Amino acid sequence: MKRKVIQIADSTQLISLPRKWCLQNSIKKGDELEVEVDGTKVTVSCRPDSKLEHAEISMRDYGSLVARVLHALYKRGVDEIRVTFEKPDDIILIQSKIKNETVGYEIVEQDSKGCVIKNISSSLLGFDTMLRRTFLLLINMADECAQSLARKDVSLLKNIINLEESNNRFTSLCRRYLNKYGAPDNQKVGPLYRIIEELENIADEYKYLIQGLSKTGEDIKVSKVVVQRYEMLAQMLRLFYDAFYKFDAKKVTQIGEMRKQMIEDWHRDLAIMKGKSEIMLMHHSVVIVQKIFNQLGPLFVLQLGNEQK
Repeated sequence: MKRKVIQIADSTQLISLPRKWCLQNSIKKGDELEVEVDGTKVTVSCRPDSKLEHAEISMRDYGSLVARVLHALYKRGVDEIRVTFEKPDDIILIQSKIKNETVGYEIVEQDSKGCVIKNISSSLLGFDTMLRRTFLLLINMADECAQSLARKDVSLLKNIINLEESNNRFTSLCRRYLNKYGAPDNQKVGPLYRIIEELENIADEYKYLIQGLSKTGEDIKVSKVVVQRYEMLAQMLRLFYDAFYKFDAKKVTQIGEMRKQMIEDWHRDLAIMKGKSEIMLMHHSVVIVQKIFNQLGPLFVLQLGNEQK
């Protein structure tokens, strides 16, 4: 879709908004729209008015699972949560949870019986920026992992844990945004949400790998075959990233072909692996490759047909 630029006075330039889009989103004179500038790209979006959402939870009901409950309420878009303690020390668990993964949440009231958590962030802007950073962080994790294995310097793998924590924060923000404000095309919230969740799951898989390697208690010796597998995983993630932002049938086909080859090689190479570490590396590699491949389904829902518009 193209629009001609209209010059108003010396310093103002305008373009018209698509009539169909304005009608679908009830845009009228005087409304405010969100405008995000990203290099040569300008994104204009509207956000539906959203009422403040409240929730109440009890530590007695959820116990150690309260951290997951808080995270779920955060992703859902809840603005205020009242937590009832079972014992005063419960505040320690609450504080640690909201500190790490729920950006914008703060404890605003507290006593021995409970606390109130509120979202103090004025807005959740820049969804596209957050999502792109999530992709780039994950690609960075994959590259760092492959390079550490190639150099046989496994100590560098520990640095990847910090990237995984950042990945969690960004994916949580993205999902909160979708639940609270939707997507530019609300019919595509589902597949977009699925992709974001799987990006976090892939990052988790790298974390589980590193944690597992640290517990083997053996010197880690990595064969060239294993290194090549992790280099291919990084390549597959870059291909998916490229196809997500500019759909290319050749790139998604390449992902499918790489996945098929890696599965076939896995059955052959697993038998010659030596030691717990290499077997663990092989296991996680096949899990990651399948998670990347599973992203193609929601990607097709998002992109097929768009490339012809």
